[in-house]
Amino acid sequence: MAAKEGNQHHTRIKLAQDQASVLKLVAEGTPLEMAVVQVGRKREVLRNWLKDPKFASRLEEATSIGANTVTASMHVAEDKKIDYATF
Repeated sequence: MAAKEGNQHHTRIKLAQDQASVLKLVAEGTPLEMAVVQVGRKREVLRNWLKDPKFASRLEEATSIGANTVTASMHVAEDKKIDYATF
């Protein structure tokens, strides 16, 4: 059985899945390096991934979304503050 070529090769498929998972985690507010580690990759892999302009662009978008998500969740927490006696 011959190896599959191009984007159908199992390592390319795994790479695309891991990058998508990292982007999802970052968009949810997870710090980038932590997201990379959570998907089972080493932090050093970021250097290679960031050389890809498509990934870098999508990461920039996800980072922006993640920053807004964290800010929004902080505002929710601010509204729920109560004093100790009420607690």
